[in-house]
Amino acid sequence: MGGDPKALIELGGRRIIERVLAAIRPVVDDVLIVTNTPELYGFLGLPMVPDVYPEHGSLGGIYSGLKAAHGDAAFTVACDMPFLHTEIARLVVERAAEADVVVPRVGDQLRSTARPACRTSKSGCSRAASRSSASSTASGCWKFPKPPSPRIERPRSPS
Repeated sequence: MGGDPKALIELGGRRIIERVLAAIRPVVDDVLIVTNTPELYGFLGLPMVPDVYPEHGSLGGIYSGLKAAHGDAAFTVACDMPFLHTEIARLVVERAAEADVVVPRVGDQLRSTARPACRTSKSGCSRAASRSSASSTASGCWKFPKPPSPRIERPRSPS
């Protein structure tokens, strides 16, 4: 891909990060971008913060976002997920008060392969994320002791 960030690749006439923003803006009050290359994202006109642990994958970015976010909860999502749906973001945000971490799943399968796709985290999670990110073995995996995650069933399509 020529070294360009995946978030800036065009898909269907829009950059992937613009598609993500379109999916989450109807659901969240504030948007914050965690990046160590703010010059690439200035065109979005959004506040940005640097990644506190730049070499520790998505978990370092999550911690950085939680640390900078206002309020009691934050919806976090990778900026390179072109097919995020507003309805999924809304379901996760609506369930935020039920657990420290909410991860969408269908049946027994998390909506992720290598990492959680999106979640709502109370700011209390930032301590655990910080410990995991600061460790030399952190690889972007949550290291919470089996956090409760309410089941979010996929809405059924009308037949």
